[in-house]
Amino acid sequence: MSPEIESHEKISNAICMLLSHQPGVGFILLQFDFAPSHDVPFMGVCLKEYSTRINCVYNPNEIANLTVEEIVAVLQHEVAHAMQCHCQRRADRDTELW
Repeated sequence: MSPEIESHEKISNAICMLLSHQPGVGFILLQFDFAPSHDVPFMGVCLKEYSTRINCVYNPNEIANLTVEEIVAVLQHEVAHAMQCHCQRRADRDTELW
């Protein structure tokens, strides 16, 4: 199975797990648009331009190497970024510095 397909399936399973055990976090994740990219080292979130949705970009090679339980923890972490408005607060600052 390719890393793109495997990572997509694992993320979907992790979201289902969160919807069952932490419905609030799971519901927030339903507002995310997930996109694979080899340009990011792991996973990150940012606001989608002209939208209320959140982009979640992930490296499929890295995510495919994790268990579903580990992906649950990573997704919880990314939701925390969104809930604490880190996307808006960072503004145009250099991501490497912040």
